[in-house]
Amino acid sequence: MDVFLLITAIGFTVLAVVTCTNLMRLRRILMGWAGRRRSSYPVFPALFVLSLILGAAVLIGQDRFEHPVRWAAYGWIGLCWGVTAWFNSRNFITDHGIVKNLNIPAQTVPWTSITDYTEHPETRGTRFVFFYSDGDLHRLELFVPTAMEPAFRKHLGVKFRHRFAPATILTESEPAT
Repeated sequence: MDVFLLITAIGFTVLAVVTCTNLMRLRRILMGWAGRRRSSYPVFPALFVLSLILGAAVLIGQDRFEHPVRWAAYGWIGLCWGVTAWFNSRNFITDHGIVKNLNIPAQTVPWTSITDYTEHPETRGTRFVFFYSDGDLHRLELFVPTAMEPAFRKHLGVKFRHRFAPATILTESEPAT
């Protein structure tokens, strides 16, 4: 059991170090925000650490707390898991493109690969759908919170001003020309 715990703790430590290293290697981060879910807080790692704390508190209260090194190892695993989940749940916009997955740099979508995009307003922001090509046609949905929209639109304007014409919205009364 202790060997498995040690291997797991080392594995999660390596994963957290690789994640933090990949974050530091990102060049020219223009902006970033919590993404994917409404709350990008790492819920499962937090519940894991919370259950450890509650379990340890109950055992300490009953004078039955044993193996503090094991408890500390599990806490370290939860902390490393939380750091990794936190940074992987963030959206990063760089001068090079949109970072889809921090731990897989090849999944960064360069601005030059984007062939088209659409906008879909929602209650708390706008969902941008980008179409890009790397040999095959792909689609990337990116939710931009209302607070980040002006800065994001500014970056889109800089990156796409020579490639895309501004969008026009036709109403039913206006004929298409």
